[in-house]
Amino acid sequence: NAYGMVLAYVTLGEYDVHHIRDCYRGNCAPRVLEVEVEDIIIHPLYRKANAFSDDYCLLRLIHDVEFNDYIQPVCLPSVIDNNEKTLYNMNMTVAGWGVTENLPQTRHPHILQEVDVVVRPTEFCDAEIEMHFDWESQICTGASEPNTSPCPGDSGGPLMYYNTTGDSG
Repeated sequence: NAYGMVLAYVTLGEYDVHHIRDCYRGNCAPRVLEVEVEDIIIHPLYRKANAFSDDYCLLRLIHDVEFNDYIQPVCLPSVIDNNEKTLYNMNMTVAGWGVTENLPQTRHPHILQEVDVVVRPTEFCDAEIEMHFDWESQICTGASEPNTSPCPGDSGGPLMYYNTTGDSG
């Protein structure tokens, strides 16, 4: 790729990169899984010139993954679900390992970060962020609490909501 790097494996079930096993009050999660990547399927409309559009991919792993309380599948929404009217004002969560501090030096967290966001109308992103959002490939969100937001490095990471209907979408 352009950076001279190849994605060789993914780490699943990680929460705190400073510990081999993540434990809280005597309860420990299973060890993380490192699984080799067999193939990277980039979205066909992804363009490096506009890196905010369709900036995600699918990874085909070399073998199946056994799910547990800390490693779960994610349901992808259908095209019908991804429209401004059905998503407007919906509470969602962004998670990632993006930069948390820039000055005096760049600092990445050792614990997986999350922040709650709310789906906003396209005009919000057009005006506040000064970037045109296209509902065909993007979802406009804004912080649900003051002074919180996704961080540089979180782009392409998960934007999630809890589906209470039980539909797999």
